Amino acid sequence: MNKVMLSFSGGKDSVLALHRLINNPNYEVSNLLITMSEDYNRSSIHGIRNELIEAQIEALNLPAKKVFLPDPCPNEVYEKAMSDVMNEAIQDGVTHVAFGDINLKDIRDYREKQLEGLPVDVLFPLWDEPTSGLIEEFIQLGYKTAITTLDPNKVPKAFFR
Repeated sequence: MNKVMLSFSGGKDSVLALHRLINNPNYEVSNLLITMSEDYNRSSIHGIRNELIEAQIEALNLPAKKVFLPDPCPNEVYEKAMSDVMNEAIQDGVTHVAFGDINLKDIRDYREKQLEGLPVDVLFPLWDEPTSGLIEEFIQLGYKTAITTLDPNKVPKAFFR
């Protein structure tokens, strides 16, 4: 069985990637990898509060490895932290690392380059699929989402009542 560690942001793409992996008989999701801001105790990608991340972990009933990063986080600090967690995962038998990325080629290239030379395969279960189809699949599967963080500088004032 191929053991997979999923880089998990807490967002829709990560949940859908997880769903696909769990329902694929070729893979066993062994744990979630979540990067957190040590200064704010929130997820690094979406800024989700730790309490909500913990609720997701509990609902998913999967072990999670949290990596706490400073803010700002110099690239060498990030890469060292990721290297440490990858070495630990490999020792635990992880054979694949998965990401919920859809279409940001530079991010995919970076992830693949960072894992190059390690004894793991990289998976992108949602890669290059139309986002309209992905959100339809997400909804049809019965998943729901909630806005937990937003940038007030990018949302029209009328949104705040």
